[in-house]
Amino acid sequence: MAKYWRNRVELTVVMGVFAWFLKLRVVGIATVLLFLNIIYGKCYVLNQERKRERKRFEDVSSYMEQMLASFYRTPKILSALEDTKRIFEGDRERTSRAERSAKSGRILKRRNDGESAEMYPAIEAAIYQIRTGTEGGEIYRKALGEIEKSYGCRRLYRIHDFMIRVEKNGGDCRESLELLTEDGRLWNHQIQEMLKEKQQVAVKATLCVGMAFLICALAVAMLPEDFGVAGQRISQVVTTLVVICNLFFWYLGMKLLCGDILHSEEQEVSGHTWRQYEDVMQNRPVRGKKLAWIWAVVLGIFGGIMAVKQGIFPAATLFFLAWLQVLWPDFRRKNEEKKIRREVEKAFPDWLLGVALCLQTDNVQVSLAKASKEAPKIMERELARLQKNLQEDPVSIEPYLKFFASLKIPEITSAMRMLYGMETSGAGDLQRQLQDLAKKDLSMQSRAEKMRTEDMISGVGFLSLFPMLTGVVKLLTDLMLVILYLVSTLRIEG
Repeated sequence: MAKYWRNRVELTVVMGVFAWFLKLRVVGIATVLLFLNIIYGKCYVLNQERKRERKRFEDVSSYMEQMLASFYRTPKILSALEDTKRIFEGDRERTSRAERSAKSGRILKRRNDGESAEMYPAIEAAIYQIRTGTEGGEIYRKALGEIEKSYGCRRLYRIHDFMIRVEKNGGDCRESLELLTEDGRLWNHQIQEMLKEKQQVAVKATLCVGMAFLICALAVAMLPEDFGVAGQRISQVVTTLVVICNLFFWYLGMKLLCGDILHSEEQEVSGHTWRQYEDVMQNRPVRGKKLAWIWAVVLGIFGGIMAVKQGIFPAATLFFLAWLQVLWPDFRRKNEEKKIRREVEKAFPDWLLGVALCLQTDNVQVSLAKASKEAPKIMERELARLQKNLQEDPVSIEPYLKFFASLKIPEITSAMRMLYGMETSGAGDLQRQLQDLAKKDLSMQSRAEKMRTEDMISGVGFLSLFPMLTGVVKLLTDLMLVILYLVSTLRIEG
């Protein structure tokens, strides 16, 4: 905590000197420093959350990697847990420190009580449940639930479900474990790349704020003292607001970058998104098109009147607005299609991996049904339609080709053709087909993770432009005050 307060005091002094250089008065300096200290406290919390989420991701990644390796060698959950526990021996001391911090009230806010646990005690609790439990077939589900409660994410659930199924039913699981291991390796790599890109975006955002402050400083330094511009009330207010806005934009960017790594791929689907989904999937008429045409006609009429009475330029403006009104509904529908297509492209590989795992023991249609139970939300309705179509026509390729056909995603069409081929070819060439399906899924997983990263940092990249705009506002304000000063001086001399 000593370092925290030292950094806070140093930053306050630096910002105070900078505010003084900008020729802010006492009220302006006090306002800036008060806002700075509020932002600093929030940024400290964000930094602690970021470190904690990074540690949780590293724990889950190491846990899944070791569990899969141990289970590959000896397909027993208890044995795999005991092997994995050894790589988290260092968590004992960290857990005791976390407990002491909790008693002193310094633990960060979290989503639920279980998420503060370290991996080592979670694994210990799972091992204890298996050794002492009496729930029969549900003992593994309850035991692994201790870990899921603390570190739950979709991939962890899938690995646990697969291990429980193998523990109960037995069988050769090596190819499935290799697929899960490769999927975990790919996920780890993509998350590391995402964290690097986040860091780069954070540096760019900080540089933009620094450039905005530099513009403000240059604007003040270039003004002659005898003009008295910096001391005027409007200049004081604008300068204070510019500094506060830059600090706020920087904080907002850091907050957007500080997301939940483990749950980054799990998004709830809002009612508005479902309406867009149904409009796109069922190819419904574009909403608001009639109203847009009415407004376009009204604007066209006014444009004609303006052309006769006021001239071509006002009329051209109204005609342009009428043209935009006509195009807007179709433009909005294209954006909706792009959004839904992107969401499906991110969700489909996760579901396809579940299908590939089920195919190790079941046929295609049973695997589709099983994997659909844990499918991402955005796919639920189309999967229900697929199941209905398969019940009505179980031998035709049509149900497979109709799956998200309206979105026209070649990767999905190709994967569904492969599934239909596996359904009709029998078990003779199943292993090679499974390998091809696994390769295709991993390729799609890589693309989906890249899209998630792009979605996460896109807003921050746009937000980093705002500090530069505030610097321009400061320059324009000072320029306006200089012009007013010169005009008033010329009038007095005249």
